[in-house]
Amino acid sequence: MNERLNQKQEGGDGSTNIQARNVTITGVSFADARQIAIDAMKSEMGALSRAAEQAALLRINEYAEALLGRLERRPELLERFQEPRTQFSVRDTHLLHAKRGADDVVDLTLDMLVDFIACRGSDFKSVVLDDAIKVTHSLTRNQIDALTLLLIFRKLPLQADTIEGWCDEMAELAKPFMEGATHSEAQLDYLASTGCTTMDVINQTFASYFSMRYRHLASEVDLKPEVPTKAKTRNDFIDRHATENLRKKVSTDWLRDYFSNARPEIVSLQSYFDTTVFRRSNLRIIGSAIAAANLRLKQPIVQFDDSLWFEA
Repeated sequence: MNERLNQKQEGGDGSTNIQARNVTITGVSFADARQIAIDAMKSEMGALSRAAEQAALLRINEYAEALLGRLERRPELLERFQEPRTQFSVRDTHLLHAKRGADDVVDLTLDMLVDFIACRGSDFKSVVLDDAIKVTHSLTRNQIDALTLLLIFRKLPLQADTIEGWCDEMAELAKPFMEGATHSEAQLDYLASTGCTTMDVINQTFASYFSMRYRHLASEVDLKPEVPTKAKTRNDFIDRHATENLRKKVSTDWLRDYFSNARPEIVSLQSYFDTTVFRRSNLRIIGSAIAAANLRLKQPIVQFDDSLWFEA
């Protein structure tokens, strides 16, 4: 342990005191963990003015204090601070927060940082989380909520067995993210440039995607009287194809009208996907990691495992 961590600290004008916790696990204390974060910043402060340096150090101290609060609930992770990968990631994360000072993503990046520290070695999951933390610091809260809507719609399996039940479940899941999700084409395009999303999905409406992903629910539409059972065509082969195409069109139209008159959250969600680039977007692994962490943060009752976003 660094001997200076046991020395009494005295504060002068403009100084930033560090309050140590007297807990040690396998040679690494909470004080060590905090000091690692603070010391790592010192070499980065030389080019800053005194006022900027003080502002940065204040942000770093607040961030370090919040990190230690999480580590107190998981003290077994303290030993990971002996690993270079942990110290580098802690340094980088604190530096990014000192630079941007985005309080609205602090809880999210801290949760992801703790998940990263919990990973063993340099496995693929830890690599993804390390990169995802850095990318999160470059995003707005509105963009992150948009990513989470995309995760919910594209990847999160819903358990409802009727269309009405699906609407209720989807509305409750999406509610915390709908108000904040950005509609800006520039901000949504930026998500693709950061590696969070990809535009390789065929242009789909909310209704057409629903009918493809939730075929067992969309089949309810086949029972509606408006859906034709046969189309008039020249021969049986064309007849079958024409009937199927017409059935799909009528089914999609019916679903669109149904969603347009559903709960307000579903009306908003359909409008969001049909009028933004998300109608042809999907998540890449970095975006999935960020969105999954945000979903856990804002919807803690939702149960899912890492397979939702991570495949080795």
